[in-house]
Amino acid sequence: MTARTRSLRAPSLGLLAALIGCMLSAAPMHAATAVPAATALPAATAVDRSSYELEATYDVHVDLDWNSRVIDVTTDMQATNRSLLPISRLELNTIAARLGSMRLLEASVDFAPVTPRIDDQTMVIQLPEILPNTGQISVHTRYRATLRNSLTNSDWLWSERDGVASVYRFIPWLSRRTPFNRPNFGDPFVTPVATAVRVRFTSSVPLVFATSGVQVANTGPGATFVARNVRDFSFTASPSYRVLTGRSLDGQTQIRVVTRWASSARARHELDVARRAIARYEQWVGRLPYPMVTLAETGAGTGMESPGLVWISRDPVDLDYLIAHELGHQWFYGVVGNDEARDPFFDEAMTDFLARSFLHQLRGSHCATAPLDRSIYQYSGACYYETIYIQGSLFLDGVRRQMGSGTFWSTLRAFWASNRYRISRTADLLEAFRAVAGNVLLPSYRAHFPSLYR
Repeated sequence: MTARTRSLRAPSLGLLAALIGCMLSAAPMHAATAVPAATALPAATAVDRSSYELEATYDVHVDLDWNSRVIDVTTDMQATNRSLLPISRLELNTIAARLGSMRLLEASVDFAPVTPRIDDQTMVIQLPEILPNTGQISVHTRYRATLRNSLTNSDWLWSERDGVASVYRFIPWLSRRTPFNRPNFGDPFVTPVATAVRVRFTSSVPLVFATSGVQVANTGPGATFVARNVRDFSFTASPSYRVLTGRSLDGQTQIRVVTRWASSARARHELDVARRAIARYEQWVGRLPYPMVTLAETGAGTGMESPGLVWISRDPVDLDYLIAHELGHQWFYGVVGNDEARDPFFDEAMTDFLARSFLHQLRGSHCATAPLDRSIYQYSGACYYETIYIQGSLFLDGVRRQMGSGTFWSTLRAFWASNRYRISRTADLLEAFRAVAGNVLLPSYRAHFPSLYR
């Protein structure tokens, strides 16, 4: 292809190495083999480089004092460098640093104490020694923070209010430094998949937990959950939660509806919508790999996604749409990930397209047409939704109509299957469609993605 017909910007060598590392980190786990430990390199060869393309597991203990809203989080992470290049620091994301008045109590690397630097929502750990490719490392952190008693602004992501705790991104998770402040409700996050996460909860009072994992133990006022191949682990909890359990239409996925205020009729309705949405998305995109999906009621005014868990607000404007949209994130962001802050079209437009196609709710935008290739930091609060979600849905529906439904969905299924558990980009998705449909798509690409196509 010539520069004129394919004008994607050429990636830098660093980006190529990062993408290769990302693909390797998504490869299936094999039996453990001996790999080099972290080693000191001569100063001349040391590099100032971080990487979130590490193959990691997390073992976490969460202790929650319900009356004081104080949460104590201890995390032990085991990671292997699969980025092909040496790294000198880790960047771990947790919004406890922004919303929880986090106090770091302990931190060590391979049992040697370190002093992390808190930068916005990121815990930056300078490694005592350079970590080479295939090198392994053990990282221990412990912090204490306080859940907010407010649901305004972003507080609802880190809160305990009216008998429900809603706690998002509490595990210091491999990431890259990403600003938390933005002019809209876009998600300022990017995280790779962890092969395994084990979280043990203890609490001052008996609680019912809704998490991204499957419960494997029940110990007094606490419980232990395990999740595999997830890029996040969040939870809600309440002493007053009620649980309705069902299964997907094919019986392969357990569905839990966890409610605090909703009526039994609404809980049954949520279960019905979830069953039908999962069946349709599996038909369109692929089988959901999580053994269980939980819909948990929160006091917040919006919904939120995590792998295996979606938050459904207490009084949504459109309950069916909220369920359908947040469940769609199990496929895009959950299984196939992206940089949610810098490339929101990839997960939000695709998820909204799935939801609106399922519900037959595609509609026109209330804002002027704008490019779809910007970061969340570049859209106003008034038009972020109408641009990325609504105009993004219409763009994807236009691609479907140009390609034909059968070809569009088969191409999407192949793309999703080949990118499971990886970080992908909008450019990757667009090129997958163009590889099948040809340059007939270029005029629309150029109109909506000027930074990618000239």
